[in-house]
Amino acid sequence: MGTGDMQARLGKAVAGDPRLAGMLTTLLPVDITQPEDVAETVLFLASDESRYITAHEIAPDARVTEF
Repeated sequence: MGTGDMQARLGKAVAGDPRLAGMLTTLLPVDITQPEDVAETVLFLASDESRYITAHEIAPDARVTEF
C-alpha cells in the first residue's frame, strides 16, 4: 500500500486541492514505528485494562503506514 500508482494519484489529488495534504500528514513527530509499538498495543488489548474497549479500530502506527 502507498506505492506506485496510488502515490501518483494522491499526489495529483493534493496538487488539485492542497487542503487534502493535511489529511495525509501525521501530526506526530514519528518517522517510523517499531514492532514493540504494536506488541504493547496487543498486550493492552489482552489485559484487563481494555475490558471496556469494544468495536474500535486501533492503529498503533502514528499514521505512518496508513497511506
